[in-house]
Amino acid sequence: MTEETKPIKVFVYGILKGRGGKPAILEGYKMYSLGMFPAILPGNGIIHGEILEIDQATLVFFDQIEGFNGPNHRYNHYNRIAVETIDKEVVWIYVYNRDISNEYPEIRSGNWLGGMGLNNA
Repeated sequence: MTEETKPIKVFVYGILKGRGGKPAILEGYKMYSLGMFPAILPGNGIIHGEILEIDQATLVFFDQIEGFNGPNHRYNHYNRIAVETIDKEVVWIYVYNRDISNEYPEIRSGNWLGGMGLNNA
């Protein structure tokens, strides 16, 4: 298996959850409801999600839908960074690109259940 064909691990926590990924937990982040989708920021919390194994073309697609234009790009909607889950798996995650902690409600459970976030306390 070459680097080009090796599956890429991405931790998903929002609308991409529920697509057959492996359940996983991420520590050191807080989740916020932006309405129809969540965002995470560094903080003292945990995030419940799933690990998807994808190919390079799918990663490029995810980058597009998450508004990731490249490392430290000033117009990123989300930044993609590598982190470890609590099980020590290295995965990519998408972290919101600006502080929204005073603008949007926190989802304290760290578990996005969909919709408008009303059931996500």
